[in-house]
Amino acid sequence: MSNMNTPQCDAIVLSAMAWMDGETAPIDRDEIDAHILTCRQCASEIAALRSLMERLTAVNRAAVTADVWPAIEAQLDRPDAIPAGLVLTAGSVCLLAWRALEAATMDPLTWWTRPVAVGVAALLFLCLRANPFRIEPRLV
Repeated sequence: MSNMNTPQCDAIVLSAMAWMDGETAPIDRDEIDAHILTCRQCASEIAALRSLMERLTAVNRAAVTADVWPAIEAQLDRPDAIPAGLVLTAGSVCLLAWRALEAATMDPLTWWTRPVAVGVAALLFLCLRANPFRIEPRLV
């Protein structure tokens, strides 16, 4: 849609795309057809879009018939899975260690401000680690 003549051209091409997708558009097909008779750029753009749509619909895509949710649900309840809390705690410890190393290379007068901020954030994380957005996989 680049290099269109007018804002009307943009609207024409967008409406043509909507019609090709089976949607309703603000501009009816007759007006689109009348416009592309006089505007070579829009005619070219719409012809390219039609060609692309024809090629895409000609592709034979395999229909997905398998229900994958049981396999996903089985993975969620695995007893040998690593607990999320352990992963989050390990990540927090790594971030704290990285911040401590970064702070050690800072200006001596301000080196303590960042570790204190990170420590407060870690303390808040530990105090508030219960997930308020817990998703229940089974509806009763």
